[in-house]
Amino acid sequence: MAWCISSKMGIENSDEGAQVQRTAHDADSLRGDAVMAKRVDANQAEIVKALRAVGATVQPLHTVGKGCPDLLVGFRRATYLLEVKIAKGTLTPEECRWHWRWNGNAVRTVRSVQDALWEIGAGRSRR
Repeated sequence: MAWCISSKMGIENSDEGAQVQRTAHDADSLRGDAVMAKRVDANQAEIVKALRAVGATVQPLHTVGKGCPDLLVGFRRATYLLEVKIAKGTLTPEECRWHWRWNGNAVRTVRSVQDALWEIGAGRSRR
């Protein structure tokens, strides 16, 4: 489980290794307002490929923005929300708020293929 750290505490979030992808992800963007950058962690494609290889269905959500988790995953009749981070990546304040307000199953932060498979019950222990 990832900890949320307020940016007001002077701690910055750094996602070294993340690639920036510009996306039109909400109505504001469609009206011509500034398009916001959404970071796609470098390990996301590898994680999606591994999840699909074990039979999971995966719907990327990273373009939604506003703190929404990166992946919606279905596996063995269960649904999972996964937030993909690189090894030392942290949740943004917006992600923390979204995760805190979500009334469904907890959002799980994954940093590797092994983490993602373990979270959906398709992998071995992470230890």
